Amino acid sequence: MTWTTRIGTVLTRTGTHIPAGLQMETKVYLPGWEMVTDSDGSGLDAKIRKSGWSFFFLAATHHATVWGSWNEATVQKAITRLVRQLKRSQFNSLEITAIAHKCFLGLPYLQLSAHSRQLQEGTSL
Repeated sequence: MTWTTRIGTVLTRTGTHIPAGLQMETKVYLPGWEMVTDSDGSGLDAKIRKSGWSFFFLAATHHATVWGSWNEATVQKAITRLVRQLKRSQFNSLEITAIAHKCFLGLPYLQLSAHSRQLQEGTSL
């Protein structure tokens, strides 16, 4: 598995409607979620706004902490935990805003933070 997840990575729910003509490369990351592979959050936001749609950034931060060393499998485990927390949320995207690797009593753990995002046509939530 190659290292792909980083700060700015955007995940969208599978089946999220996108503007006609918007070229967005994605790959399946988790069941029901796809990772945008050709842009980070700000780059994708610019593309979406050019098409006349909105990509809202919501202020509330979501956090997940998992035990393990800093690798893609541990990051994916943290994102899975975040997605479970947001399961009832109506928002269709998630942007990774912080990844920190720390130790407690010699045991490594990873803290991940993300913000919900909403990709939609129009300018009001």
